Amino acid sequence: MSAISYLNEAAAIALRILIIVQDVRSRNNAFNDLARDACGLVYTIAIECQSMIKEGHNVPVSVQIHISSLARNLAEVEKFAQKKVERNAFKKIIFHSKDMDEITRYRQLLRQSLDVFGIQTNISIQENLSRILASIEKQGQELKENRNKHDEEQRHAAEEISTRLETLRIHEEDRQAQQRLEEFRKGEREEAEKQKRKAEQARRETEKFAEDQDENESRKKTHKPHLSPGPNSGYNGHASSPPPYPMGPFGYAPSSPYLYPGYPSSPYTTPSPIPSMSNISGSAISFGGAPAYVSNVNSGNVSNTVITNSMNGYPSRNKSPRRMAHNAEDADN
Repeated sequence: MSAISYLNEAAAIALRILIIVQDVRSRNNAFNDLARDACGLVYTIAIECQSMIKEGHNVPVSVQIHISSLARNLAEVEKFAQKKVERNAFKKIIFHSKDMDEITRYRQLLRQSLDVFGIQTNISIQENLSRILASIEKQGQELKENRNKHDEEQRHAAEEISTRLETLRIHEEDRQAQQRLEEFRKGEREEAEKQKRKAEQARRETEKFAEDQDENESRKKTHKPHLSPGPNSGYNGHASSPPPYPMGPFGYAPSSPYLYPGYPSSPYTTPSPIPSMSNISGSAISFGGAPAYVSNVNSGNVSNTVITNSMNGYPSRNKSPRRMAHNAEDADN
């Protein structure tokens, strides 16, 4: 039987004792005090046991044994009270002294039970405190182990995070290096394409230039230029006169037909017969040895002649045919 069942039995007995005393309405104060002591003792024990149970502790075995002994003592008190009630007045008078001794003895027994319960309670409290201290120490050890375990887990987590960050950093550096390499290769490809385009453009320009040269050569071969007397030529522009050489820097024909551009590449053959001086109406030498060119030439009579100095470029005034002929004779001499 558990401690609660013993306590319930003791409480029921104490309640019956109180009912018996109240029904008898005894004038004996000691008998009333005995009933009150029984109920108070049971009430005190019940409160302590409920407090232990509420705190989550089990009722100690020693307290359970004490409650069982208290229930037996209360049963004896109940029998005494029931016997006292059943006596008649004559017997009550005869057994009055003896009943007082019994009441005193039962009250002392209840006090002893209360003292024993207090001692047992204190012992149980000490045991509970020891168990509590042991439990606290155990919990502290568990908390310490859990804290160490938590710290170890945090350390592992921090190391893992550090490893992941280092891995991410390495991957980022590799990605940036790969990106820079791709940009460098892209720049090289663009530069190569640029050089290739430049080379292609230069090749096309060269081909176009060569084609233009070929076309010019072909055009020159197809269309040969016709020689005609220039505006400053010293020869007569008649059809009977051959095309003259270009004038040299000093009024003479050049020694080679290749000194002036625009003439045919083949050597020019000297025309025959050489034109007579009668076709030239006149000539003159300018001051300082600068050559002079005669324009507006006519075979025979000279109506108008303009002599231009190649150094100063100023034309002379119109002169009469007689004066021009005289100047020409002076130049021949």
